[in-house]
Amino acid sequence: MNRKNKSFKTSFIGWGFVFSAFLMATQSWAVFREGWERPILKASLEVTHATFEFKTSNNLELVLTKRDGAHSEFATGLKLTYDDQKTGESFTQFFQVTNVAKDECGSTVYSASAVLLKDPQARFNLTLTDNSTSNCKIVKDFRWEITARKGYGFCGTMDSTLEAVGNPEGVLTIQMGGFNNNGAF
Repeated sequence: MNRKNKSFKTSFIGWGFVFSAFLMATQSWAVFREGWERPILKASLEVTHATFEFKTSNNLELVLTKRDGAHSEFATGLKLTYDDQKTGESFTQFFQVTNVAKDECGSTVYSASAVLLKDPQARFNLTLTDNSTSNCKIVKDFRWEITARKGYGFCGTMDSTLEAVGNPEGVLTIQMGGFNNNGAF
């Protein structure tokens, strides 16, 4: 009987450690920060067409984010980063998703506007078409297609335009990173 009691205590303590380890592991994945734009997908982009300011851009990356606490099944933000070959400068622009729709094939189309532009007359809009939800039988080489338009004023005749494609991959985020409501890290 004493031996059985000892075995039970050893087993109970062992399972206690296993359960504690399980709780700690699951808690590290359950970080929730209200308002944090959590990166969920990202893609390196290949430029297919560019004008004016975007003509010398390279190393493009687009990150799709979802705000912690947002009651939406869709993404809430985008972050575009790119380098300018001509000047050597790097640029990062945050966008707020303003509309989500489905096109005729069922692809998800995200329309977004830039946040915190320095010039109040400036415009910077981006449209992401996510073909991974498409029902059409047309096979596309890339799951993401983006178009961007950047300019000033209202007419848009001298706007810089960008078209690019890429394939997204998941982003592992446990505790830190992303950007807040103000578009800053």
